[in-house]
Parts: sequence; C-alpha cells; structure tokens
Amino acid sequence: MVFFLGAKLIKSCHTRISTLHKRVNFIIGFLEIPFCVTLGRQSPHSFAENFKTVSTMEKVIWSCSDYSIFRVGTDRLHDVARFVVTQNYNHHSSEPIPDTARQEIEDIYREELSYSGDSACFIVRDKEDRMVGSIRVFRWDKRTPTPMQKIFHISPLEKVGDTPATSFWHIGRFAIDSTSGFSTVTLFKQLMTLAVAPILRDDDSYMIAETDSRLLRVMNALGIETRQIGNPLIYLASETIPVCSSKKGLTKFYQRCYPLLAAS
Repeated sequence: MVFFLGAKLIKSCHTRISTLHKRVNFIIGFLEIPFCVTLGRQSPHSFAENFKTVSTMEKVIWSCSDYSIFRVGTDRLHDVARFVVTQNYNHHSSEPIPDTARQEIEDIYREELSYSGDSACFIVRDKEDRMVGSIRVFRWDKRTPTPMQKIFHISPLEKVGDTPATSFWHIGRFAIDSTSGFSTVTLFKQLMTLAVAPILRDDDSYMIAETDSRLLRVMNALGIETRQIGNPLIYLASETIPVCSSKKGLTKFYQRCYPLLAAS
C-alpha cells in the first residue's frame, strides 16, 4: 500500500513515510500495553498479541485539564452501548427515546462482546466522570458477521475486494455528547486518530464503517477519503451510509490530527 503524500521528491517521501511509521507506532503503543499514562511510554510487544478487549480494563490513554480518554474493557461495553443509543436518539430525533431503544442497547452490547477478542474501545470522560464520547475499532476475521452485513446485507469482501493479505477494520460506536461543552470536532479527531492507528500499521488495509450522512461530510472535510459501498438507510434515527476507506485514504487525516494526542 502506498502512502498518500502528494507529488514530492523521493527523498521527501521517504522522510515522511519514516515519520508516519514512528507516529503510528507511537499511538499503537497505547493499544498494546496494559497501562500507560504518558504518551512517551511505548510497548515493544507485538500488536497482534495485545489487541483485544479484556474483561476489566480502564486505562488512561490521554488526559487534559477538562477530560480524559480511556481504553475500556468488556465490563464497560454495556455502558458504551447505552451511551451510543441514547446520544444517537438525542442528536438525531426530536421525539422521546422509543421503548425499542432498550432492545437496541442489548443487541449492540451482545454484538460488541462478540467482537471484543480483536477490538479496542475508547471512551472520553469529563472531570465529573461522565462519559462524553466513545469509539470502537476491531480487526475483522472475515467470518463473523459485521454490523454492515447485518444492517445493509452487503459483504465488504465483495464491495471492497479481498486478498489473503488484505485486512479489514471496522470502526463504529462513535458518539459524542454535544451538550458536554467540549469541541465535538476535537473529540472526533482524537477518537478517530486512535481508531485509525492500527489500520495504518498493516500494508494492505481498509476501514469499513456505517456512518451518519452528516458526520460523513465532516469526515471528508477533515481529509478522510471514503467510498460509498451501499445505499443509505435509517439506523438509530439517522440516515446512515456504508463506506470504506483505504490506508491511503486515511493517512492524510492521521498526519493532520496526530498532534492532538502528542501533548496534553
């Protein structure tokens, strides 16, 4: 896979690629090690051995005076499911949250448990310990049904293409409490940077996701190059579109937004 670096001199390209690799490994260190408080501490362990959500885990990834980003374990997945469903209805609908939301929470919770062996889930908490943001990424085994297959009945393998070396990463459960008082764009950039980091480590890799149509416009404006791979439908009260993005299509965004996690 070739990095998207523009028409630069070969020497400049090598320099930027080397820098990007260092930045990816810098972030990946947080996904690998059991505990990390400062960004300067990294892990020499292999990514594959540690990229899984354990039952009890709540580790600080990044922190500032207003809020902190944590990686959480399976014991927090029900809280994440409830947060995602609640925020979707609050943001996209003026009607009261329907009774069906309870079942949607349980369905999402069970679904996330099934992916937890190869996933990383991140949440944002303010200083009052309220959850104000979430996102999850998992490496798809190409067998377990993805949300995209369940909701849209389309196969990423057919829509994107597949080889034995191709890896697919599903990003989902993104939600932000817009009443938190924090910049929603900044929170999105930080959470998405964490979710994108493992995708950039593979040579031939793709993100797959089901994205709210308005959020998709924001993603594209921020430099994430996506391709729509199915027709939109209404899911959790919003128009949702199935998309994919290659490693190349994610690189520009990562390069721009990584500095937001480089200091606190």
